[in-house]
Amino acid sequence: GRILHIGENVLYLRGTKKTIPSFNVKIGDDVFYANMTTTDVSMNNNAGHKLKIKIGDTVYSVYDDTVNPGE
Repeated sequence: GRILHIGENVLYLRGTKKTIPSFNVKIGDDVFYANMTTTDVSMNNNAGHKLKIKIGDTVYSVYDDTVNPGE
């Protein structure tokens, strides 16, 4: 995977898609993924920082496995 820096926060990306939909980041010819859920969760270990994506009428929280392992 890769680390995506968002301001002072980081989001750990994985090499394989785990959720559908997923937050996709293309770096060169490679695509990396972060999990997305309709549950309101933090993107990383800093509970105050959230990354939200709206697709149609649905709002998703983007998170990595270091925050919510097993989801």
